[in-house]
Amino acid sequence: MRLRMDRRAFVEGSVRLGTLALVGCRVTMHDGAGLKDSAAVASPSVRRSLTSSAAEDDVELYKKAVALLKASGVWQAQATLHSNFCTHGNWFFLPWHRFYLMYFEEVCRHALRQAGESDTFSLPYWNWPDTGRKIPGIFWGDGNPLFNSSRSMGPNDTYADAACGDGTLDSIRLINNFLDFGGGRAGAQQEWGGSGQLEGTPHNTIHAATGGDMGALASPLDPIFWLHHANVDRLWATWQASNPHMIPSYPNAQDSTAQSRQGMLLDGNFWLNFALDGFEDINGKRFTKKVKDCLDPARMAKPYIYDTLVPKNDHREGSPAPDGTHEPYSLLGNVAPKPSLGLSGSGTAKGVLRDLVYVELKDQGLVIKVDQTNKIISANINLSPAIRHYITRLSDKPSYTGSLTLLVEKIPIPTDDLVHRIALDFYANHPNLTTETDASDPQFLSSYSFFAHTHPGAPHTVSIRIALNQPFLRMRAAKVEPKKALLLQILVKDRLLQTLPNLDFFSSLHFRLCYIET
Repeated sequence: MRLRMDRRAFVEGSVRLGTLALVGCRVTMHDGAGLKDSAAVASPSVRRSLTSSAAEDDVELYKKAVALLKASGVWQAQATLHSNFCTHGNWFFLPWHRFYLMYFEEVCRHALRQAGESDTFSLPYWNWPDTGRKIPGIFWGDGNPLFNSSRSMGPNDTYADAACGDGTLDSIRLINNFLDFGGGRAGAQQEWGGSGQLEGTPHNTIHAATGGDMGALASPLDPIFWLHHANVDRLWATWQASNPHMIPSYPNAQDSTAQSRQGMLLDGNFWLNFALDGFEDINGKRFTKKVKDCLDPARMAKPYIYDTLVPKNDHREGSPAPDGTHEPYSLLGNVAPKPSLGLSGSGTAKGVLRDLVYVELKDQGLVIKVDQTNKIISANINLSPAIRHYITRLSDKPSYTGSLTLLVEKIPIPTDDLVHRIALDFYANHPNLTTETDASDPQFLSSYSFFAHTHPGAPHTVSIRIALNQPFLRMRAAKVEPKKALLLQILVKDRLLQTLPNLDFFSSLHFRLCYIET
């Protein structure tokens, strides 16, 4: 696995996680490699929405923990850890950040414990629509440890509906393919495989629009980062709890992403057993964590669940069973996966789903028009007879396992301050697209913003996956579904309403359509 050259410098730098007693990655159950990943021995803590009255104590404890971490220097060390090891743009994005959040949560508890405060802290999450798509009020105010002065957005600014509106989130929840949801295949932790839709938006769009520290790899310097990522993790947990395709499938041989550059098969078992790097114990010893050990949050080393996923008939919430033992709620135990999935409660797999159908448009679509005046880039993508056949089968029935995906490739990354301002909004076959058209339009597909592509060795271009099932079903209902060709229209927006770049910058874009049925 190819990793960045500056990691040893991080370990040996002036701020070392291992020399700071309150890193807290091994507060309990020392096993030489961080918290022990085994069946949970305690009922999981509950992460709650920051807008709920039940989260008031956790919000206050979070303020205290952040102040303590900033005073000790650990706050900066946590951000450096993210800068050096974070994973974006592939199918490891969600697992890496789930581990990262769990260890940070324990860092906070340890800091609170050392200061004589309550250590019953659970990390709240920020559900963006609940605050009117605005930065919550708890993150503002001079002298407030949760305030960060570097933000581009102000307290009254609103995130775009395309970024985190209810419609956008509903479409993401209905994605039925892990690669489209969580990211494309990659053979190494920081190898580009394509952003999944949850990462491209709302994850990237919130980061980029917030700006300042949040728009860069050192985004954990802004306290809003952790609650933002807790909600991203909650959406993944919600998707897991309702979707039988919880892990990547065994790819069809015709899938051009089926193998790594070294010829290794990139199937679900490879993903499950991949060892993620970038976690350290309190002695500064670095260790890895396998993806399969984070599939069920209720069975992680420090188990947790989200308030939106606690079963309505489960009144235990931290209370021991009558025999004195704890019987934690299990995410996987409350899912009815397909028999071929074969997941056990420990997060291992007896088998993985197999792609039975894989159809890919052989000829890549190319940009055919750049409209600088209206800020629209257009591309024509012919729908082959095979693709059209499977499009007619699109369905929103729970038993349907087909996935139609648009892959947008060779997206050049702006190299100046524009990188955090530009949003690409995707539409299909729209007869009158303008800058006023928004995500409520039935021909809206998705949105994408750039984030965290400035580290050494990062690619100069990126790729994204856009799940087309729900957009095509909406267009079908509105009687505007593409028939023989997909006219893809990309509306280029500038959040700060300043001068946009010459759109020829994006003229090298390539497009592919593929259909997968499992």
